[in-house]
Amino acid sequence: MMDKSAGGIFGNQKGFTLTLDAIIAILFIMSISLAISAYRYTETTETSRGAFLNLHYVAEDALDVLNKQGIVDSISFYYILSQQANESDEIEGNLSMASNLSMQYLDVLVPTTIGYRLVVEEGNESTTIAESESRIGYDPSTVLTHARRLVVGYTKDNIPLDMTDPGLFWSLGAPSAVFSFWGPLTFKLIVWI
Repeated sequence: MMDKSAGGIFGNQKGFTLTLDAIIAILFIMSISLAISAYRYTETTETSRGAFLNLHYVAEDALDVLNKQGIVDSISFYYILSQQANESDEIEGNLSMASNLSMQYLDVLVPTTIGYRLVVEEGNESTTIAESESRIGYDPSTVLTHARRLVVGYTKDNIPLDMTDPGLFWSLGAPSAVFSFWGPLTFKLIVWI
């Protein structure tokens, strides 16, 4: 009589074949799962890169429009007036004018799903001019980028400023007019989603 459990070198051939089949099936399922997760990972990375680029384009375009329309110069004017003011009401009034002017344009130029903050940097000091309040809140973990513009300007005869601050203003006398130069100021538009 032959023993049914004896099946050659590997013992029971039927059990070995079923085990080998199960291992191959598990490896196949694991490789398909790995391929799907790798595809989804690269898809998310590409979406984030695309979101960052679109966000950066929004920042650059908005600041470029403000610059070309002369709004940056107007904001600079109010900012400089606030820096030269002596009374706190006058300082706040000029900063408020700069804030209102910038928000009037940025609320139109920047889509409502994007938060923004406009900062003026002068040397080591920075002043927030405008920030979106009714939009998405700022969170450092979100997609974040910015655009910068360096602004230097002059006006003729009409700035009632204290010219004793040599770091901010200096004047050139001419036969017909006095020109006041200001700057450099750096405008930084920070945007996030």
